[in-house]
Amino acid sequence: MVGIIVANVPEGLLATVTVCLSLAANRMARKAVLVKNLEGVETLGSTTCICSDKTGTLTQNVMTLANVVYNNEIFDAECSLSPVGSYDTKNPSFFALQRCATLCNNAVFDEESKYEKVQTADGSISRGKRRPFKQSVTIGNVPAADKILWDTIGDASESAMIKFCHDKRDIMEFREHNTKLKEIPFNSKNKYQVSIHMQENDAKKPLILLMKGAPERITARCGTVLIDDEVQPLTPERLEEIDRRQLELSEKGMRVLGFAQKVLIPSEYPATYEFNTDNPNFPLGEKDVDYSIKPTPDRKVEQSLCFVGLMALIDPPRAEVPTAVAKCKTAGIRVIMVTGDHPVTAKAIAHKVGILWGPTCEDIAKDNERKGLTPGQPGWVDPSTAPAIVVPGWTISLDTPVQEWDRILSHNQVVFARTSPQQKLIIVENCQRRKDIVAVTGDGVNDSPALKKADIGIAMGIMGSAVSKEAADMILLDDNFASIVHGVEEGRIIFDNLKKSIAYALAVNIPELVPFLLYSTLRLPLPLTTVLMLALCLGTDMVPSIAMAYEGAENDIMLRAPRNAGRDRLVTKKLVSFSYPLIGIIEACAGMFTYMVVLNDFGYPPYILPELGYQDWFEKQVLWCRTEGGKYCTAGGFYKRDGHNVPLGSVRSQDGVAECSSTYDPTIPAGGSEFDAYIFFDPSAHGKVLECQFPLQNLAPGDSKAPSGFDRTDPKTYGNYRANNNVPTVQSMQAAWDKGFRPFYPMRARRSHFFDKGWFSYDTTDKSAPGFDSRLSDAAMLSFQPTGLWTITNTSKTKSSVPALNGAIKAFSGLSTPLIDTDTLRPLPTTVDISEHNNFDTGVIIEYAADANGTRPCIGRACLIDYRAGFSWRNVSQTTVNIASRMMAANALSISQTAFFVATVQTQWANILICKTRYLSITTQGMRNSVLNFGLMFEFFLCTTIAYAAFVNTIFATESMRVTHWFAGLPFSAFILALDETRKFIMRATSRNVVNRETGRIVRYPGWLESNTYY
Repeated sequence: MVGIIVANVPEGLLATVTVCLSLAANRMARKAVLVKNLEGVETLGSTTCICSDKTGTLTQNVMTLANVVYNNEIFDAECSLSPVGSYDTKNPSFFALQRCATLCNNAVFDEESKYEKVQTADGSISRGKRRPFKQSVTIGNVPAADKILWDTIGDASESAMIKFCHDKRDIMEFREHNTKLKEIPFNSKNKYQVSIHMQENDAKKPLILLMKGAPERITARCGTVLIDDEVQPLTPERLEEIDRRQLELSEKGMRVLGFAQKVLIPSEYPATYEFNTDNPNFPLGEKDVDYSIKPTPDRKVEQSLCFVGLMALIDPPRAEVPTAVAKCKTAGIRVIMVTGDHPVTAKAIAHKVGILWGPTCEDIAKDNERKGLTPGQPGWVDPSTAPAIVVPGWTISLDTPVQEWDRILSHNQVVFARTSPQQKLIIVENCQRRKDIVAVTGDGVNDSPALKKADIGIAMGIMGSAVSKEAADMILLDDNFASIVHGVEEGRIIFDNLKKSIAYALAVNIPELVPFLLYSTLRLPLPLTTVLMLALCLGTDMVPSIAMAYEGAENDIMLRAPRNAGRDRLVTKKLVSFSYPLIGIIEACAGMFTYMVVLNDFGYPPYILPELGYQDWFEKQVLWCRTEGGKYCTAGGFYKRDGHNVPLGSVRSQDGVAECSSTYDPTIPAGGSEFDAYIFFDPSAHGKVLECQFPLQNLAPGDSKAPSGFDRTDPKTYGNYRANNNVPTVQSMQAAWDKGFRPFYPMRARRSHFFDKGWFSYDTTDKSAPGFDSRLSDAAMLSFQPTGLWTITNTSKTKSSVPALNGAIKAFSGLSTPLIDTDTLRPLPTTVDISEHNNFDTGVIIEYAADANGTRPCIGRACLIDYRAGFSWRNVSQTTVNIASRMMAANALSISQTAFFVATVQTQWANILICKTRYLSITTQGMRNSVLNFGLMFEFFLCTTIAYAAFVNTIFATESMRVTHWFAGLPFSAFILALDETRKFIMRATSRNVVNRETGRIVRYPGWLESNTYY
């Protein structure tokens, strides 16, 4: 049972999963992605939709002022687009715009950046000389825009404004001379910022209110416009002109901000006036104010403002973003832009980065209008077929019907503009409703609900708030969209590598399970021990399984569609079919083939093995076999004594060459030893082993308690005590002899490196051999080959059957043998039938069984090879027993188990190589995984250690293998490699990839083989 449990549990899987996720998190950290939730990494790999912010994520968030608009005219500012500005610093309208941009602004310059850094003698950094604000930059001989040397602290848009304004008037001095009295900070709901200032700190001058924000929000609050220092009515014509200026700039992908001011009447707003920002009591240009709410709004909020102008800022896309977006397309991932910018700006940037590449319905309508086409005319295109859509935030809300959301999200190219964090949450919910796995980015406090709701919440590490970082599953340390795509790729790699690791780990379960199934059903001698099974699971397989976590991506990983999280599990029918019936069976065949080859090489052919493993008798009892042809030989050979080679035989085979006879003859010639007897079977002369069995253990357990004076090493003290074990008797062995069976000593095992001549005369007081350890219980010790000769003393039987399988029962049933007189040791006239139903309950150990004349069957060492003496010899001082038959079998079995282990590891080498890829050839993937290469070497080292290190042999019950036995399993390894490479080649040849022009996604049409075997 323990073996079956061990065989079916992939013990290394938990460690593999943990290492996979941890390694991916470390790799992502190197790519500026901090993972808070390890499970989120894998989920990111199944992402089908990324809802990304624009500013700082898709763009660089390094803003530069490109244009200013005052007097309703566009002027160039100094930037990369136009090195020389065209604005007039003396124009009062420009001054008003400059003042608003400087005072209604919280960005400042970093004081440390104003000075060069100097390293002192003690290694510390101190300030050096003051750096200029900016310096001229030339490209070749052509002057370019000035480079600002000072760093800023604050919002990127505000930072761009102070960089532009500072050289007109020092911003800190400007702010000091225009003290801020009150402020309403910018928020995503209002989309404006308000500040109230003293003018030049002169109490005689009226206070001034300044506002900046989204142009449409600013113009909606204005009733007048500043033109050449004159406040003029904001007529519809002038408003349309402002909108055109904004649209012109927005279409270039610029972020446009509007500015307004209000000179407050001193009589109404004296210097001591208490401004309230919770319930504003100053002009804000509000319209449609609801005075029924509490607290009641102040009517002053309806006073309109004066529009001052616009500022347009360049925020170029990150260089790597278009490539990352293109990679998302081919991977079947839809990228949706969700931004607070103007729809026109958002659309322009979306086209630059590749989120939009087709026309919107408005584009198609304009094109039809430009061409003068009407519905029904040739060339007219239906705007409703537009693949792209830009959705302004003011068109969606909680009340937007599901049908409208389905219409919006059915487009392959989607941009949401002028959205609030609350709308971002709604967008995420509707994408999830459509079964998308959604990753969403966010940086503000109000983005937290959307980050939590999304399958993967991604916060910004630079611009993100602490609340958003807390709510997110991962944090982009560089605020870069491309890092998300790296995360998606890592997530896919994790899923891939876990699948590969599981496929590898599961396959070995079959060669671990098959030995126990064969042991339980066919009763083969156990091909693989539980200890070696654990060595496979926790020793050799653990390192390669974990090493799979280091495997790089297959080069098609971002060409596949996102996996279906509801259907594509880590363990699927295809994976199980690949690991168990295919690779696992081949590995099991390799192990069993090697196991049988080794046993056959030591004289135990495969066809005799069934039933010999019953109750582990193969390594515990004397094996009896019937043979045909062949020859029985003396031991032959030499052994070392005092540094000299001495022949094993004392009379025969003095030259070391075994002498042979056609029949089994345990007779020892005069002056000889057991090694001079013809007992070693050699099948080389057209011989074969016909059948092997163990004589029936037809003497039941007997007394339940040991008799007084019981001594394990002295058979004379046993009485009728057998410690709950059945034992073979002289009667059952006589029946085996009469049936043509003989004690089996294979010549091949005799010539092996493990043969020990001491087995033929083993001292029962020696504790080194199995079955003699004093730590064993009586029951365990007496389950081994008896140290004396048991005989049945009467015909009394138990109700239980003899423990034996069909082969032994058929071989020996129907034979009758006599009882032995325990006094004279002669056979009695009374006989007992050898049968599975005749399990006798009374017996005793005798020294030998004499013939009818009372003649001893053997004398001295000859008794060690005579079953009628119980293969034992007693003299005055000691009892010795011949354990050679079982020890030869035990050692041969131990080597075969070691070889099974090695063959399984060898096929696992092939298995780990084919698991490196799921679709591509191993030649494409290569062997660049150094950890896996180490794992293969580790497996080889562990195999050699288990096979050849003496101290490990003792722990694992293994034996040293012949070098030739290492090659038995290699053809199976080669077959696994060839089979899987062929399978993958056919998959690649019969499957095709097609690019979907509408989505940019690569669609794979799998062939039959891929459909049925690609796991």
